[in-house]
Amino acid sequence: MSLALPRPHRDDLRITVGGLLGGVLLWVLGIHPRVASDHLVLWQAPWAPLVPLAVTAACEPLRRIRPRTGLLIGTAALTLDTVTLGNIVTIVLYTDLMYAAVLYGSPAAARRIPWITGMLTVLGGVVPAALWRDPQGLLIGVGVGVVAFAPASTGWVVRNHRDAAEAARLRAEQTALLAEMDRTQAVTAERARFARELHDMVAGHLSAIAIHSTAALSLDDPKTSKDALAVIRENSVEGLAEMRRLIGILRAGSGDREPAASPTLDGLGALVDGARANGLEVTLDAGHDSVPVPVELAAYRIVQESLTNALKHAAKGRVHVALHQENGTLRVWVTSPYRPGDASRVSGSGSGLAGMRERAALLGGSFEAGPRRPLGRTGRTSAHRRRPRMTPAIRVLVAEDQSAVRAGLVLILRSAPDIDVVGEAADGERAVELARELRPDLVLMDVQMPRLDGVSATRQIVAQQMADVLVLTTFDLDEYVFGALRAGAAGFLLKNTEARDLLEAVRTVARGEGIVAPAVTRRLIAEFAAKPVRETAADPAVLDGLTRREREVLSCIGEGLSNAEIAGRLEMAEGTVKTHVSRLLAKLELRSRVQAAVLAQELGI
Repeated sequence: MSLALPRPHRDDLRITVGGLLGGVLLWVLGIHPRVASDHLVLWQAPWAPLVPLAVTAACEPLRRIRPRTGLLIGTAALTLDTVTLGNIVTIVLYTDLMYAAVLYGSPAAARRIPWITGMLTVLGGVVPAALWRDPQGLLIGVGVGVVAFAPASTGWVVRNHRDAAEAARLRAEQTALLAEMDRTQAVTAERARFARELHDMVAGHLSAIAIHSTAALSLDDPKTSKDALAVIRENSVEGLAEMRRLIGILRAGSGDREPAASPTLDGLGALVDGARANGLEVTLDAGHDSVPVPVELAAYRIVQESLTNALKHAAKGRVHVALHQENGTLRVWVTSPYRPGDASRVSGSGSGLAGMRERAALLGGSFEAGPRRPLGRTGRTSAHRRRPRMTPAIRVLVAEDQSAVRAGLVLILRSAPDIDVVGEAADGERAVELARELRPDLVLMDVQMPRLDGVSATRQIVAQQMADVLVLTTFDLDEYVFGALRAGAAGFLLKNTEARDLLEAVRTVARGEGIVAPAVTRRLIAEFAAKPVRETAADPAVLDGLTRREREVLSCIGEGLSNAEIAGRLEMAEGTVKTHVSRLLAKLELRSRVQAAVLAQELGI
């Protein structure tokens, strides 16, 4: 098998042609370094110098692709040239071959050739001078140095500079790559931060608006509608302000306008001056070191909202703003006179207190507002206490970190005579604690909450059989949907669900059935249709304990049919369907029919 040599460099071909023509020209003109009477001239034919010239010129195309081969052949040609009249161009071409062998050769050759040529230079000068006892013998060493050592040393120096330049270029590329990676990570982190802010702030306000508007439309109570409209107004204004801020940051710039920078604690002075200009008597005591940007923004927004509330609601008097940092914790106090006769605002009744509480909770902090007058059991209306109950009410625990949204959900749930809200939780850990303590029939669970997310809380509640869980969230993202259902949730709804649909979903789950939002159902079907064979821990052997009828019922559950639809398809009573569903859930050790539907899809029945 023959190996093809790489194509010679174009400049090397030019050197070959130019050197050959120059050597021939000198030969024609009769210019030679030696005369025929010189005792070194053993080959006295006039055309003899052309042979080593041609061989050396032919080695030039190899100077980059095969530098060592070119140097060896060129050395033999130079030796031959010394026994002829000689040609200056042959010597010049040889020095170029020596230079190229060091510059383009292997690292080992680049290290060895200068040492070898240096030793030959020394020996070529010392030995003849010592043997002949004539200082002119040193000229031989000088000649060897000029022909061999000088070009080898030059090639070594140029090679070092070239390697250093290449190393610098690589370092520059690596630095640019690292900078690009840092930029990409920064962009990703910034996008994630904006996504969190959109979900935690803007989407939270929109969810509160949707839920309270649903309550206002569903409940025929003028006071409830008026309170709901007030919440809608406050959340829409706050949401619009947050959206404008985010758009201002995202805007790349238009003309001379640049995106507004996020406010910092250094701007509290200007904020206080603005409150004073509006007639508020404010004092500021700010003692803090550098704090993380999210904490700084949250503290600024809390002070801003507090001053706004003081301007609108506080009695005349001094408002004091204080910030102190100790042990890695930033504490913010805003105190103002409380008007006589004012009652504490119900938690979540507006977005002011709710927004401040949410900002603190998102950063692992806490928020308190006072004075507080705890509402006892007499806080419910007399109509609520006197409502007749033919059957035990469905006991519901609401887990939602956003106060305004939680208040709207409680308002809707308490409008139904057969539903009793037994507790409220603002984070996942508190939801698990209250579920263990109160043992509700159902937990209405948000997904994104501080301390413990809704999916993890659902997993704990279902695993310990504390209650059924109905997940209610803003976004129908796949990781939320599949995570909640895998955790054992009996249902999954979106927060834009109508009030009557929400109440019916609570009743459906309380009956032991499952409920999934239509958009989510379509996604589940598409997911299983796209991947009919799934890598799953489900074992078809689990179906061996089911009767033929129970398998048919399980297949219908997998299609998303209700009990009534299953009864119509299988021509049996609805009560019989419920019995079959209860039995197959017990045999399969499942908590809900949603889990049974997922299992049926995984097993392909």
